[in-house]
Amino acid sequence: MRCRIVLAAGFLAFAAGASSAGEEECPDECIPFDVDARPLTVPQPVFPVFAAYLGLGGYCEVRFSVTPDGRTTAIEPACSRPAFCDSAARAIGEMRFKPAERGGKRVLRSNVVAPLTFLLDGMDQAVVEAQPLRGCVDPNIS
Repeated sequence: MRCRIVLAAGFLAFAAGASSAGEEECPDECIPFDVDARPLTVPQPVFPVFAAYLGLGGYCEVRFSVTPDGRTTAIEPACSRPAFCDSAARAIGEMRFKPAERGGKRVLRSNVVAPLTFLLDGMDQAVVEAQPLRGCVDPNIS
């Protein structure tokens, strides 16, 4: 049985917006970046052995921040099956980025989302990705 992990071509990034309609103030988080964070490495998640043994596929969206030194922090996976939480969180934790810049300075880039799909041969990717996501409270024990 072959396992494969599908990585999206790009990361989804969400900028913070005004908290309510009609509010005119814009916090620093919604000011555009001169240069947005870009991955220097590709995530290398490991397909959980017991999930493969049970014939389980899964889909995760991992929300995180990129620090001014290009490391990931505040990693919060949400997965269709808890079996994939740890692998998704570890893979994103090992990634390195070219940090975002604003005004010529490296800055924190928050609310970056990386989608990861865990598939076994013969699985329909669309079906696996349609499963509802649940937050992973603690990826080490979920």
